[in-house]
Amino acid sequence: MIWIPPTRSCALPIWPATCGRSTEPDFSPHRDRIPMKAEFERIRETYLKHFPGTDTSFLDRVAPIAEEIYASLNRVSGDPYLMHALAVSRTVAEMGLDRDALIAALLHDAAGDPRVKTRLGDLWTPTVQMLVENLERLRRIRPATPTEEEYEGYRRMMLAVGGDLRAVLIRISDRLDNMRTLRHLPREEQVRVATEVRHIAVPLANRLGLQAIKSELENLAFLYLEPEAFLQLDQGVKEFERARASYVDEVVRIISARMTAMELEAVVYGRPKHLYSIHLKMLEGGRQLEDIHDIIGFRILVDSSAQCYAALGLIHSLFKPVEGRFKDYIAVPKPNGYQSLHTTVLGPRSRRIEIQIRTRQMHEIAEKGVAAHWFYKERSQKARFTDGKGLSQVDLHAGDAKFWSLAQYQTEIFVFTPRGQLVVLPVGSCPVDFAFMVHSLVGVHCTGARVNGLMVPLKTPLKTMDVVEIITTQNQWPKSDWLKFVVTGKARNKIRYYLNQVEREQLRQRGRELLERDFKRRKISLSRFLREDLVDEHLLELKCQNLDDLLLALGDNRLTVDKILAIIHPVAEKPEEPEPPREKPKNRKSRMVSGPPIAIEGMRHVLVKLAQCCRPVPGEDIVGFVTRAQGVSVHRQDCPRVVGLPPQRLTQATWILDTALGEPIRLRVVTDDRPGLLAQLSEVFAKLGINIRKVQTEPLRNNRSAVLFHFTSPRTGLEILIRNLKKIKGVHSASKS
Repeated sequence: MIWIPPTRSCALPIWPATCGRSTEPDFSPHRDRIPMKAEFERIRETYLKHFPGTDTSFLDRVAPIAEEIYASLNRVSGDPYLMHALAVSRTVAEMGLDRDALIAALLHDAAGDPRVKTRLGDLWTPTVQMLVENLERLRRIRPATPTEEEYEGYRRMMLAVGGDLRAVLIRISDRLDNMRTLRHLPREEQVRVATEVRHIAVPLANRLGLQAIKSELENLAFLYLEPEAFLQLDQGVKEFERARASYVDEVVRIISARMTAMELEAVVYGRPKHLYSIHLKMLEGGRQLEDIHDIIGFRILVDSSAQCYAALGLIHSLFKPVEGRFKDYIAVPKPNGYQSLHTTVLGPRSRRIEIQIRTRQMHEIAEKGVAAHWFYKERSQKARFTDGKGLSQVDLHAGDAKFWSLAQYQTEIFVFTPRGQLVVLPVGSCPVDFAFMVHSLVGVHCTGARVNGLMVPLKTPLKTMDVVEIITTQNQWPKSDWLKFVVTGKARNKIRYYLNQVEREQLRQRGRELLERDFKRRKISLSRFLREDLVDEHLLELKCQNLDDLLLALGDNRLTVDKILAIIHPVAEKPEEPEPPREKPKNRKSRMVSGPPIAIEGMRHVLVKLAQCCRPVPGEDIVGFVTRAQGVSVHRQDCPRVVGLPPQRLTQATWILDTALGEPIRLRVVTDDRPGLLAQLSEVFAKLGINIRKVQTEPLRNNRSAVLFHFTSPRTGLEILIRNLKKIKGVHSASKS
């Protein structure tokens, strides 16, 4: 039985200058106090742990080349740049990546140096070249101030640009060493880098199963972005650990003794959770540190999955499990491949403790993620063909191209606006797709495009990292030819919608011209025909919803003038009755010529029609909407459709009222809800000679209804009307509304 005492996995190697400490403790395992030659040897030893017995002479050939290339370069801290390359390579070796990845890590900042290819010779394989070039492209991804949605785009961009998982893993290792040495940069740069790491590198590390690196990156970002909260929490956790040290030892001894008694070889230890995860728990629940019961968890490592379940049974026999706190990630692994058994139990003195149980292989995969997956996969596959040879003679360097490939993420391109905003598009997209993705109006008025500062045709395919500027003109509209080269659904739908609208408008105009020509030949009044109240009752028979549909059907040859006249012949062919001369309204700037008695501000001799959606009646507040080919459509001011209309095409409209007829009135009558009552009310109006223009009903509580009558009447006639209405049985009130 092995017992590992509790350790501080959340302790960090550095302190920022802003923390106010006079000294900066540095416990990083990769610091330049170790001679470079010794650091190369540590990388070799780490590599051999994963590939025992393999040839490592490639390190002897790469080391002098790296020293020569980085000889004249220093970091902001003054350290030789080679130390950064060695630190990144050490992390890559600890992940268990292959030879090509290790060479690329050593030379990841030397992509443009011509000496690399000539000096490396056969070590400069196509894989090494691809990794180094892709790493150079990954370094150019520097988000400014993106939103959370754009951060997800940057994460996908990292995977697409990387092209190979090893390139992404090397870049994460690069960022890890950047964070470990971030104290040497100005405060603004510290915040920028830490923010980028928190939103891009950390989620990617989690997605790839790199739990150890993810936790360290989270803690480092926490340190630089929220230094005061970090220091306060770090001090509190240290004090908590000191207070609970004896309790942790007690739990480990109890579990270890039971494992030994059951002859289960296991590693048992207590481990503190990393600070940032504790910080999130405190924020989510609004709790204090002392309210967090699982600051220290326990882990059990065994040899097989069967032993995991055996150990779980022992734990549940020792301590009472907490209901609803068991998770089986062995049977159902997480998407990133993580496997383990999680359970929460009531330990000694009824304190809650969280326990994880996993195999050693599961633990390594949990810590090293996808790289460990590859290593175990390659070892298990190739060991079957060794014919009894040891693993030292099995070539594990040749990585599985399909395993490392990120081709599934290369179906998108990632381009930028001149202001640095990221736009994600499908492969093959052109500037028109980009324009519609930025904004529909930008796409509608698009006339040209500059890509990376150069004018290009609108059908030019875009590439990842392109900077695209769209040139617009208000007189420009989508063309049908655009449909031949756009690829995004949004662009296609918007172009088709606009082209359909133009086509419909042309058909409506053609239908109106046909109607005018035929009516003129037949000497029929078109103005009388276009009054919607005359044709409304026939629209259903004509299979049209409104007058616009009627004109559209005419223009599209789905209807003929003869068919229309055959249906509404009694109305359309009735001679137009001469209207009595009406006194011209005084002090009015404008009036209409045909249609309802409505004056339109600033317009004369214009066709006016009442909107079908709200059907305004005299006396209601109204507003006009200038249509493209059908005059002015009049809506109630409170009509819901007015909100969505272009404000520049709205105009003032007023009723032209005949004072001899009285004023427009809306009368609200509250009655019992019973059959025949509405007929009795209408009979009162008829006896007084009042023409009802519109009736609306509204259900009320207590089996009552409100009836709204719209009509025109002199004030004296209104008083008589109200008195007669109130005499009807079941009428409770009648008043102007």
